Amino acid sequence: MRALAIFLLTCLSTVSVAQKAAVHNQRAQGPTIMSTPQLHQWAISSTVAVVAGPNTPTEALGSGVWVSKDGYVATCWHVVKNASDIQVKVAYPGVYDLEKNILVSASFTLYAATVAASDEKSDVAILKVSPNPFATPPLVLTNVGPKIKLVSADLRTALPNPGDLALLAGYPLGKPDLLTQTGTVAAVALVYDFQVTEVSKGVRIILSLVSNPANSGGPVFDSDGKVLGLLEGNYPSPVKDESQRQALYLRPKRDANSNLVRDANGEPQFEIAPMTQNSGISVVVPARFVQSALDRAQGKAPAPAQVKGSVVIKDNEVINAPPDTGPKVASSLSNVELKRQVASFLSTFRGFLGQQEERQRQLGGSMTSPLPSTTREERQAAWARLGQESLALQKDMREQYYTRFKTEARRLRDDLWARLPVDTRDPQSVLFYDYGLNLISLRHIADDLERLSKMLPE
Repeated sequence: MRALAIFLLTCLSTVSVAQKAAVHNQRAQGPTIMSTPQLHQWAISSTVAVVAGPNTPTEALGSGVWVSKDGYVATCWHVVKNASDIQVKVAYPGVYDLEKNILVSASFTLYAATVAASDEKSDVAILKVSPNPFATPPLVLTNVGPKIKLVSADLRTALPNPGDLALLAGYPLGKPDLLTQTGTVAAVALVYDFQVTEVSKGVRIILSLVSNPANSGGPVFDSDGKVLGLLEGNYPSPVKDESQRQALYLRPKRDANSNLVRDANGEPQFEIAPMTQNSGISVVVPARFVQSALDRAQGKAPAPAQVKGSVVIKDNEVINAPPDTGPKVASSLSNVELKRQVASFLSTFRGFLGQQEERQRQLGGSMTSPLPSTTREERQAAWARLGQESLALQKDMREQYYTRFKTEARRLRDDLWARLPVDTRDPQSVLFYDYGLNLISLRHIADDLERLSKMLPE
């Protein structure tokens, strides 16, 4: 990420033993509003760094939080996916007192961990740490500061309200000094286009807060020190030139395992990509989904569905989302005729999708082909031209969907919805029908219509 994050870094020496005791006493007495230094101290006691490597294709660094004294840590699934070796790092904060000439660097203690439960769709992983540091508490590495007592953070399964305080904690620099930053809850929303993982989507908390890659999986605390959720990432903001055109750059091409793609001569291949920066809008996996994964890791029964206003949430699924679960009026068509119309529409629509896939494939081949060995200016002009062609292709595909297919797709969907039980509807597909964001969402529309049509009796 290219934007500079402003972090609130409070050293251990600024928090007295009395302040620390007050934090734990307040927690024992019930909900209370902590000050920022108190929240930071609480975060030190419960936040960890997570490393997935070194025997993985690319070593991943993220953050996590203790969620059980049985030795369970919660983090994001994308931090540890496909990892053969996972380590949890517990930090011993440094002490920096210039007046007393006491300078002790922070350090990490490493613990082995394995994935005890995971949910790719909600992007949550529960790690089991061994040995359990709560059973055998680690000693502080210096006798010049107060002891740091590990704590298991409480999960706030109720969704927050816009404007609520949020404090992000983690180790984005990979160093043992905990970095925290305060922000506010902007919204609770259904998120479909946040591509941290290929399938991650659903209910998310949106924060007005800057985050960095290794913050992934780190806790977001409320003003009482409870975990609102896990930081999943941030929305990228496009970088544009003086004419408001998307800025592009050339980057090495990588395969699905993040390995460099090379040609027959062993030379690395390159691709054109849009240039983005940190938008300051972060996405958080709600603690509700963390609790569900933790319950599975501990062998507990799943929690009941949660009601937020008129929206019902069960695990990571939205059971109903207004207004699209409202009554629908069926047309006068018979079920057989409606199914025939759906099949006819899908035949034409999937033919269109096949044409778009071929166009993207051809353009992708042009982008990965070696450019002629001409001047630097000519190569840059060629890259810019290919990038503009890619953007024009996406725009043309969306415009064709709006003019040729959108109205009919929504009519068929609503007619099918009117004849089928409410629980067969997929509210998460609503944005796909309305906006046709990309080729993936258009394929989803086709698959959804086919699924509904097959469920309709003749």
